[in-house]
Amino acid sequence: MSMRGFIWAGQGADCLMLLHSDFPLDSPVRMSAGVVITLLLGFVVEALTCFRRRLVGKFGIRRGPSLPRTWAAISIGMYALQTALAYVLMLIAMTYQSELFIAVIAGLALGHSCFNLRAPVPESADPCCQSMNQLDHLGKPSIQSDGRVAPYLPPASSMVQPLLAGGLVSFTESSQLVSYRLRVTGMVCESCEDTVKRALAAVDGVQSVRVDLPKEESEVGCVPTVGAQVLIEALRKAGHDAFLK
Repeated sequence: MSMRGFIWAGQGADCLMLLHSDFPLDSPVRMSAGVVITLLLGFVVEALTCFRRRLVGKFGIRRGPSLPRTWAAISIGMYALQTALAYVLMLIAMTYQSELFIAVIAGLALGHSCFNLRAPVPESADPCCQSMNQLDHLGKPSIQSDGRVAPYLPPASSMVQPLLAGGLVSFTESSQLVSYRLRVTGMVCESCEDTVKRALAAVDGVQSVRVDLPKEESEVGCVPTVGAQVLIEALRKAGHDAFLK
């Protein structure tokens, strides 16, 4: 670690090593190899994030929150490997070698662009809370105190208003409703709860939404034409896996 801040190759008097004394970066060839290795490590960290998310998504809906033992062991192993590699990247960045630091950022950015570019974006550094902005295109349905949904309708023009008034688009209290109870994974705070409510309420045909944060459950009342898979897909797009209880 350089006490003078970031330095470039050839500027430091001390011999730089990449994690182990058997890998000194004492030549241009070795430094280039160190940069490539560091870049690949960052790429792999992002790839593991994607693979773990797909693993949970594959089994979370079909078999509940518990993965089959083999896949659970694989998921735990991938998490351990990802954590270890993340700490390795941190140690490499702490060498204050400019080439290696750039390689860390470049590897993570490259992996993100390949695997996680379309993943939900956190609203802060806390990865548990997904951004509320990702649901803005769905409008902002009003959820009343009794759980009923007042569907969001954009301001209607003079041409569209007669269609609405004429009953071509309507939700009636007398319509027969079906109820689905969903197990929603990944809810850890009120922001997550609000995200789930908004995602479900934005589905066309949903009449009521109730979310139980401690139990990670949601009860949805909707018209019969809305299937459970439609609700599950809406939650997955909002960053939460779900399955029918």
